Amino acid sequence: MKEHFTRDVVSIEWFAKLAPSTLNMADGLDVHEIKKFLLHKQLTELKKKQQNG
Repeated sequence: MKEHFTRDVVSIEWFAKLAPSTLNMADGLDVHEIKKFLLHKQLTELKKKQQNG
């Protein structure tokens, strides 16, 4: 799994932070914030061939 992750992920982009300060909500007891990330993955050779016809 680690090998696929390091080989296939091109970049990681911070997308959003969901927190009391950004949602105008009270803080939770167990969860205080959620961070969302986008993983940009490279295309496999099969996908490249499918896209190019």
